[in-house]
Amino acid sequence: MKNKLLTIAFMVMLCGTFVINLFVKDVEVSSTERRTLMQFPKVSVESFLSGDWMDDFEDYANDQFVGRDFMGSVQSFMRNVLLQQKDTNGLFMKDGVIYKMDYKVNEGSVRHFVEVIESIQSMFSEDNKMYLAIIPDKNYYLEDDDHLRLDYDKIYAYIDENLDVDTIDLRDCLSSESYYRTDLHYRQEYLDLVVNRIAEHYDVEIEGMYQSQSYDKFYGAYAGQWGQKVEPDTLVYLENDILKEAIVTNLEKPSVTSIYDTATLTGMDSYDVFLSGATAFTVIENPNATTDKELIIFRDSFGSSLAPLLVEAYQKITLVDARYMYPSMITEYMTIENQDVLFLYSIPVINNSQTLRK
Repeated sequence: MKNKLLTIAFMVMLCGTFVINLFVKDVEVSSTERRTLMQFPKVSVESFLSGDWMDDFEDYANDQFVGRDFMGSVQSFMRNVLLQQKDTNGLFMKDGVIYKMDYKVNEGSVRHFVEVIESIQSMFSEDNKMYLAIIPDKNYYLEDDDHLRLDYDKIYAYIDENLDVDTIDLRDCLSSESYYRTDLHYRQEYLDLVVNRIAEHYDVEIEGMYQSQSYDKFYGAYAGQWGQKVEPDTLVYLENDILKEAIVTNLEKPSVTSIYDTATLTGMDSYDVFLSGATAFTVIENPNATTDKELIIFRDSFGSSLAPLLVEAYQKITLVDARYMYPSMITEYMTIENQDVLFLYSIPVINNSQTLRK
């Protein structure tokens, strides 16, 4: 009798959820997962017969399931609180900070990264002052051995032994406080030592006087994946007259002409306020420059918040993201002469570099 009641209750809940889903409007964007959700797939004879429609419908049903975020929170609560598991969805929390579990060095990926940099190097000459700066992930600064971590020394050693380019060591310029609690990225307001170290190597001067602007409802990429309610970060971006008057040319977003795209603060990813996020090719021109020096930065998303702090020292800064364009294509948009060149890449990208084109 008990089994029958349980079966009936389950069927009622299942049917009830199905009926509710029929009347609830589909959600376009998940604010917790920071991605666009699958919409009802278009029906066609071809897609139905090929089975593609059923595959798309499966994804749609999973994305639009009523109470999806709530069920995720329950699952996360059970894992972390009741079962005392250390991780959820590949993440763990320590002292209110969310970290990603990443402990295996992908040697093939590190090797591919070296090959990508070598390929880009071949485009330039000795007239180009060239450096590589590696950005550690925030796991690097964990002070205990409760969780497995990457063998950072192995990654640094391989790159140093196999890549013929001078490096700028940033490891002592950052700390655990330099990163957002709910995101993988570092905080712009904590990059003064990084900027000074880079400026020293390129022999440029940066006064670095700014006014802080803040947005106190920043939920980073890890917040939604964690599944439980977390306090938002405060996102700070730094301004001064030079940055306000700088002119931005973004090939993918021609309407964006300023360094800080404040319209994105209330969007799916507030970190996109920095140069409108990840884009293939972006140029920053400084009309107040006292020099004709130019800088080319081959970068990942970490470069978006660092590049503005280097504007003061250059007439022009060009940012290239090899995840979205072949680096050799830059000659279609600019002339390579005697620009400074900076390879600025984070450990997460280096250890997962298959997306970089060469």
